[in-house]
Amino acid sequence: MINIVFLKEGEPIASYGVDKNGVYCLDAKIENYKLKSDSLNYDRILEIYDESKNEN
Repeated sequence: MINIVFLKEGEPIASYGVDKNGVYCLDAKIENYKLKSDSLNYDRILEIYDESKNEN
């Protein structure tokens, strides 16, 4: 699962988690949702994450 946390002035204000099967959750709530189509490119999100680790 990839977790994305949105910050404002250094404090978390929202979060979004998604896995390669299109299951996602918002703000760490217990409910999980499933995307209806392949509208989310999980592999591209993972590439962006991996590339960001190599920038420093």
